[in-house]
Amino acid sequence: MTMKPNDVILSSLVKAGTTWVHKILYSLLHTFDDDGTKRSVEVAVGIGGQGQVYPSALPIDRDEMNACLADPHDTTATKFVKEVFGDYTLEDLMNQPEPRLISTHWFGTKFLPKEFLGDVGENESGGCGTGRLVIVLRNLKDVLVSLHFFNGEAKDGWLGNEHGPGSLNRFLSEDTPNSLGSSFGWIKEQDKLVTLLQEQAAKHLQKERVLVVYYEALKADLPGELGRINDFLDLPTLTDAKRKAVTEDCTFSAMKSGTAGNMTKRIMRKGAIGDWNNYLTPEDWSLFDKVYDQQLSNVDLARPLSFYQESRSSI
Repeated sequence: MTMKPNDVILSSLVKAGTTWVHKILYSLLHTFDDDGTKRSVEVAVGIGGQGQVYPSALPIDRDEMNACLADPHDTTATKFVKEVFGDYTLEDLMNQPEPRLISTHWFGTKFLPKEFLGDVGENESGGCGTGRLVIVLRNLKDVLVSLHFFNGEAKDGWLGNEHGPGSLNRFLSEDTPNSLGSSFGWIKEQDKLVTLLQEQAAKHLQKERVLVVYYEALKADLPGELGRINDFLDLPTLTDAKRKAVTEDCTFSAMKSGTAGNMTKRIMRKGAIGDWNNYLTPEDWSLFDKVYDQQLSNVDLARPLSFYQESRSSI
């Protein structure tokens, strides 16, 4: 994948607020002028304007899309992609207006574009990578609950039955069959990548190219976090009018009512912090804490999550 200097990659943990942060980034990059007015209808409904469009889900071009629609084995999946993400191809995504926003759950040095990574990991090209990366994290207990209820409650329940091992056991297993594997592994790989990118920036005397955003921090102070994100994107100083417009357009209630397109119908449920307190038993969560500590106690990116994984009321 060819990267451009002003490209923005959003790499989000599954069920960690991908739709929300994509909406925030797109709003800052494209939707609103400095006076808080929407720029055009075309921007609002264009690719990315109605929610994230995952590159890995798209056919490469129109020819491939038409071939998939004509194939009885592929037509159902292709129609689903069109319904959820829109009538787009990878070619359309790459040709979107700049700065391009590319949202994904892919992560780490093995899966993100080589031209973005530059001289980190196994990609020793001798130079600095291209583009910026925004990583989104959320406390893993709420991630587990959100996964359990995604597209309807899991058939194997929390603790397992004849349909499978249950959501808790799947989530805690190192060999989890969940999409993109273990959330613990995802965080550890992203932690390594953040360190490598920071070292790269220092080596090449370059601005930071990675920003870590926590779901809970966004909930606590969205206007303040907008300023931090805006500065990272190297956009003009965020005006009060634009900050207010983006904040109002990116509230949970506004997005649930349709400002984020078709994605909200399938993906957005409660958006609360601490909803995990309403499920399972203290013994079950004690097992979760044990695995969490074993996996992430020494991982820098995970440290802010621990506070929200202590028992308290939902926010």
